Amino acid sequence: IAHMIVDDRSALESLQTGGDPHYDRHHVKEQDLDRLVALMGKSHEALVAFLTEEYGGESPETLGFAWGETMPIARAIV
Repeated sequence: IAHMIVDDRSALESLQTGGDPHYDRHHVKEQDLDRLVALMGKSHEALVAFLTEEYGGESPETLGFAWGETMPIARAIV
């Protein structure tokens, strides 16, 4: 679960900045399962909110800038 939180947070950072994320900033120290699940919900909600705001109604093939390059938005979040 911690890894999925890092993935969500890193994808969001990359989509917002267009560059490579700083993975160290997103490290999750929490070990309590209930809290991890809650954190995952929040991180996923933030990523989905950004995607909805920026790309809602667009094709998955719409180009976006993430991970240091231009790519279809569907690929940028995988």
